[in-house]
Amino acid sequence: MSLDAAVALRLGALELDVALTVPTGGALAVLGPNGAGKSTLLRILAGLRSADRALVALDGTTLDDTERGISVPAEARSIGYVFPDLRLFPHLTARDNVAFGLRTRGIGRTDAARRAAEWLERLDVARVADRRPGTLSGGEAQRVALARALAAEPALLLLDEPLSAVDVASRATTRSAMRTAVTAGPGDAPTRLIVTHDPVDAATLAECIVIVEDGRVVQSGSLAELAARPRSPYVADLVGVNLLRGTAEGGRIRLDGGGELAVVGRTSGPALAVVHPRAVALHRMAPAGSPRNAWAVRITAIEPLGDRVRVRVSGPPDLVAEITATALGELALEPGAPAWAVVKATEVRVLPD
Repeated sequence: MSLDAAVALRLGALELDVALTVPTGGALAVLGPNGAGKSTLLRILAGLRSADRALVALDGTTLDDTERGISVPAEARSIGYVFPDLRLFPHLTARDNVAFGLRTRGIGRTDAARRAAEWLERLDVARVADRRPGTLSGGEAQRVALARALAAEPALLLLDEPLSAVDVASRATTRSAMRTAVTAGPGDAPTRLIVTHDPVDAATLAECIVIVEDGRVVQSGSLAELAARPRSPYVADLVGVNLLRGTAEGGRIRLDGGGELAVVGRTSGPALAVVHPRAVALHRMAPAGSPRNAWAVRITAIEPLGDRVRVRVSGPPDLVAEITATALGELALEPGAPAWAVVKATEVRVLPD
C-alpha cells in the first residue's frame, strides 16, 4: 500500500507531468528550482487544485481519476497539509489551532483539547499552548502547524517548505523534533511528501529525493547518488556540499564510511557533518604542522564548474573539493593521483541525525 500518483497540468508557462510512488510510511522529498511545479503538485494531491490528467491512489483508495471522473473532495481525503506560511488562525491559541482540525472531523471539544495537548507535548511546545500565533517564534509556530496536521492521524502528510519559517539557530532542533514526532506518534507513521529547497532537510527528513525541473522529474535517488551523477546544473549546485554521517563523541565524529572528523564543540550521538567543497583544501604532500582533519586521498574525478573546478577524492572519507583552475594547474592534479585533503574543524557544521 502506498501513494501512487501521476498528474499532468498545463498552467501558464508550467507544463507539469510528474509520476511518483511513496511506500506506506515512507518519506519522499521533492526538490527543484522556483516555478518547477512542486507546490502545484502538492495542491493537486491534496484536492485543492484540479489537474488536466490525474490518477492518484492512497492506500488502495482512488482519490483522483480524471478518465473515470473521480475526484474526492479535499476534506474527505486522509491528508494533512503544512503550508509554507503555516496558516495558523491568528485569533486562536496554539491548543485551539491544533484542536480545530479534530473538531471539524466530529471529535468532541474535550477529547479534541486533550489530543491537541498531547501533540503539543510530543513536539515540545506544550509551553505555548495558551499563546496565539503572533507571539510565537518561527520554530514554535512550525511545530504547532505540524501538530495540527498530525493530530488527525492522516494517511498522507504533505509538507511544503516545512522549515522556511525557522531561523538558522533553531533549524536543527526543529528538524529533529519534526522527524521524531512523525515517526514516533500513535499508530503507524503517515506517508510523507516533502517539498524543500534545502538538501540537508531533504536528506534528514526523507529516504529518497526526487528532482523536478520545468514540471518533469529529471533525477531521483539518495543525496549521495545525486551527487555522484548530477544530471543538470541545478542538481550539481544543489548537492554542492559534503554530507558525512557518523557518531559524535566529544569533539570528534566517527564517520560511518571510515575515518574521523574533528569538530568544534562537544556533542554525542548520531550526527551529520556538513562541509562546503570550498572548505576542503588539497595538497600534493602531507601538510606541515598538525591539522586536525587531514587525510591521504586519491583524485577520482575533475569537473569544470565555471571559473572553478570541482575535484572528487576517495578516502575515507570521500569528499568533493572546489578549487580555482589556477590552483589545479599549480598542484598538477589529475585522476588517479595521490593527494592530501584538509578541512578546518571550524568549517564543519554539525547537525543531529
